[in-house]
Amino acid sequence: MKKLIVLIILTITLIGCDSITGEEIGRLSINEVSTGNDNKILKEFTVDLKKGDEIGL
Repeated sequence: MKKLIVLIILTITLIGCDSITGEEIGRLSINEVSTGNDNKILKEFTVDLKKGDEIGL
């Protein structure tokens, strides 16, 4: 019975992971490496934020 309760709690926790880890709003693919001044690789992503919004990188 104790294992069943732990399994249920673990399942509920994993389902609610979005509230713990946040929501992905963008992804930059990193496939190449800049090798010097002649070979710079720049990537950007634009996000509209409101006052008080928090982001994590």
